[in-house]
Amino acid sequence: MSDRPESAAAIRATYRLQFHRGFTFRDAADLVPYIAKLGVSHIYASPIMEARPGSTHGYDIVNHDRLNPELGGEEDFAAFVDALHRRDMGLILDFVPNHMAVGGADNAWWLDVLEWGWDSPFAEYFDINWRATRPDLKERVLLPILGDQYGVVLENGDIEVRFDAELGSFSAWYFTHRLPISPHTYPSVLTQGGKPLAQLAADFGALSYHEPRESTAQLKLTLAERARDPAIACAIASALTRVNGRKGQPESFLSLHRLLEAQAYRIADWRVAAEEINYRRFFNINELAGLRMELPEVFERTHRLVDKLIKRGDVQGLRIDHIDGLFDPRAYCERLQEGFGPLYVLVEKILAHYETLPDWPVAGTTGYDFANQVLGLFVDPAGERAMTQFYRRIANRRESFDEVLYASKKRILQVNLASEMNVLAREFHGLAMRDWRTRDFTLNGMLAALEEVVAAFPVYRTYVSARGASAEDHRYIEWALAQAKKRWRTADTSIFDFIHGVLTGQPAARNPDLRPAEVLRVAMHFQQVTGPVMAKGCEDTAFYRYVRLLALNEVGGDPRRFGLSLAAFHHQMRDRVRAGPRAMVTTATHDTKRGEDARVRLALLSEMPREWSRRLTRWLRFNRSCRGQIDDEIVPDRNVECLFYQALLGAWPWGLAPDDRDGMQDLA
Repeated sequence: MSDRPESAAAIRATYRLQFHRGFTFRDAADLVPYIAKLGVSHIYASPIMEARPGSTHGYDIVNHDRLNPELGGEEDFAAFVDALHRRDMGLILDFVPNHMAVGGADNAWWLDVLEWGWDSPFAEYFDINWRATRPDLKERVLLPILGDQYGVVLENGDIEVRFDAELGSFSAWYFTHRLPISPHTYPSVLTQGGKPLAQLAADFGALSYHEPRESTAQLKLTLAERARDPAIACAIASALTRVNGRKGQPESFLSLHRLLEAQAYRIADWRVAAEEINYRRFFNINELAGLRMELPEVFERTHRLVDKLIKRGDVQGLRIDHIDGLFDPRAYCERLQEGFGPLYVLVEKILAHYETLPDWPVAGTTGYDFANQVLGLFVDPAGERAMTQFYRRIANRRESFDEVLYASKKRILQVNLASEMNVLAREFHGLAMRDWRTRDFTLNGMLAALEEVVAAFPVYRTYVSARGASAEDHRYIEWALAQAKKRWRTADTSIFDFIHGVLTGQPAARNPDLRPAEVLRVAMHFQQVTGPVMAKGCEDTAFYRYVRLLALNEVGGDPRRFGLSLAAFHHQMRDRVRAGPRAMVTTATHDTKRGEDARVRLALLSEMPREWSRRLTRWLRFNRSCRGQIDDEIVPDRNVECLFYQALLGAWPWGLAPDDRDGMQDLA
């Protein structure tokens, strides 16, 4: 390995490589000579830490401290790095600090939490609400992994307790999901095996909850050793048969149900997650659990490997995935520079056109903003009025994008992220109850008010921290509150004044019963919720409901901004040179919804709105007989057809004729 480069100044151009088991370190090393000839200075690598087996993207990490074995071992990685260094090239690594993959049977930290609950040394690593208001979730974690209601799955025999003879441990299994059984409840299984297992049951029953983990580990080894005796193995198999129940005999599952209810988790239908999940997720993906990266121990444990790679010169920079998910993004970036700096760091951050990146110790963003600025050059502002009028008429849509976005965000926070909003409302309500001026605000009223504020939030999040709130933070908070007040249906809007105080830290200043740290924690938790609501509400919902010009519906884009003048573009580039000359510029990323060619092709529709209107009207009429009817509604509706025809136009291969059956089959 070569020595660590002195600086990141040599970073000139990057080439993104998406690693997976079909494209490994060896494959990348073979491509290095070709990529070097393109003038590229650094490979921009997708996450390479150990991910869930078969992962095609690498963002579902199960172990930050190990290279993904599916990509090759240490030797293959070293050969790849050597190939880069022989051509004076470097490596920028996509790093995922916000979350880890959970469920399945491959995340050792998560499995330990399931086995030991709050007593696990990793219990605080994950952002779990151990004090949920629902009684059966106190000091337990909800696992929404079932394909049907719990009772149906239980009586169907799909949950099965198995014994690991090598480790001397019991686990419940639901297909590929392993659910460790707490050793303190082993007697519930062992006593079903009769006299041969009586002493083992007594030994595990004698375990104290304050017993060192080593004592339990030794007992498991003893159980594994004893299980080598055929008589003991037979007794364990008999016990499991009794515990697991028999399909068609509902009462036979009582033992299994009681055993599962005694664990540090509650198994549930996947649909329950939206309203009751009690751990922070990456957006609404149950299999990706949020990490508490603000804790020094969590930072240290998740950055050991990347620390080694940076210090020995293998990695020259980091791209930080989903920076807005972290509790304190600025503190995280500062810790990176303190531990590994000076380091070239890019953050994945979506900026509104009226928003600037906070003054963090980073080079800039990953370029969503630049990609949309470039696209704006290809959109003709003169066509906006005609495109808007035609879209409203043909799709029968009168709402503005603002109205569509508001409705989309309300749906997301009331359905997909209802659990997160409920927790947030209880936290705000708990603060209100401790002040005689605000204690009459009801929990339902607080939830409704917070829904309005979050739905009106104009940016992904603010960055209020122990340093206080910036001028930009105040501006976005006050704008959202003003919009929320306008939509509030009662004359009394004082609840919004209380929310404003919490979000800016003011209640603690006037009420001695409220600790500033507690108020700040609630405000910072609020900031972790607004981002997912915006992402799911805007990118994943509104962008598919408002399709006036599909080219504008891009990650980091704004369908309200119809084109960009050349003068405005140059002005933005001058701002970029001043504020972030080393930030990434790109016209497409692995996150963009469509490639550059498709977006530019669609952008050109703005230059021919009348021709587009004529063609689309013709296609709608031509395919009218292909529509169907579901629940008295015509499907697809015209708005969906507008989206479909634009997507088809963007993807249509150059030169493909409609009567080319083979070509049409390939396109389909």
